[in-house]
Amino acid sequence: MLKYFIRDAFDTMSMGNYPFASSYIAGTAETPMPPYPVSIACSYLSNATLASSSTTSSSLLSAVKESVSVLYNVTGDTSCYDLPAYPTPVTPGAPNDGIWDWQWCTEMLPDSFWFSTDGVHDMFWLNEYNQTLIDEHCNLVWGVTPRQQWIRNEYGGRSLLEGHSNIVFSSGGFDGWSSGGIATNISERDLTSIMIRRGGHHVDLMFSTKNDPMEVVNARKYELDAVRRWIDGYQKRVKVMSWGDLLA
Repeated sequence: MLKYFIRDAFDTMSMGNYPFASSYIAGTAETPMPPYPVSIACSYLSNATLASSSTTSSSLLSAVKESVSVLYNVTGDTSCYDLPAYPTPVTPGAPNDGIWDWQWCTEMLPDSFWFSTDGVHDMFWLNEYNQTLIDEHCNLVWGVTPRQQWIRNEYGGRSLLEGHSNIVFSSGGFDGWSSGGIATNISERDLTSIMIRRGGHHVDLMFSTKNDPMEVVNARKYELDAVRRWIDGYQKRVKVMSWGDLLA
């Protein structure tokens, strides 16, 4: 549970790695999570004293505590943490992530808790995807069995863009969910994808701030221009007439 507790902190902070203070992910309006929380969290781990040969397990654990506190203790008034009780092969019926868990169990719409890690493509330990555990968990907690092909059947999988038009798919380079973001352009149907490399979770939909990187500013302008273009195009379309219109 301690490993999951630490992993989820970095997982969540990366989503909320905004260039401005924000309470969207953690904290309050009075005490929001600071700008670029991942940089602050990592600064505790990259401290010069920790990089020396005298590093001890206790000092490293203390640094990890300070790192995750950037998320878990934004207000600074928490002195002790309660570890989560996530589903495991030993405790498959443990609760997990509320409404998102229900959506995962019924529609298999992604829940990052279940994703695999390998320490090669990420910074975590080897933790393989376990559909057997997922099925057992969903049956025990919600009384349902996940429909593993539902997303593909409902939305088209790799053929997702068939029959669609006028969409800007934006992804943020800091946001772990960008790995599943659309990266295909179909110009004749005005389907475009943009990558905001220094962007957190839908940062382009946030209110503008003076700290926004230019690529965020440009992304918002691109999206707004696209919406205006779609509206203008709709207004110029030939409207269907009926015989009643002509004979009136």
